Amino acid sequence: MSIASSTTTKPKMSNSLELLTGLTVAEIQKKYEILSAIVIEYSGKVHDSQPCILSNNNSTMSLIVYYEVPEGHEKQLKKSLVILLEIFCLYNREILVKVRFFLYFVTKVRNSQNFSPWLSIE
Repeated sequence: MSIASSTTTKPKMSNSLELLTGLTVAEIQKKYEILSAIVIEYSGKVHDSQPCILSNNNSTMSLIVYYEVPEGHEKQLKKSLVILLEIFCLYNREILVKVRFFLYFVTKVRNSQNFSPWLSIE
């Protein structure tokens, strides 16, 4: 048996990058985890990442992530990423709205004459 007949050919890979943005390090990390999971699902590899400054606005952070996937899977990967990041963002917004409502409610109750100590969150 020859060596050539026992080896499998590696699929041709396509290199790509993705720009992940967010307001917090935790948000960027979660988006990176989502991207990494999708890349692995498509039999690809994440190669590197580097922080990026897009503007003088210090409120957002950005991370460029370099990866490769087998040719022909790029569009499927992008669609999956867009869907999962949209779900992630909607989930975060829903939590943010609930937290804001809770804080608003607590503030109103504390400022009212009907304040009850059991509502204290300290």
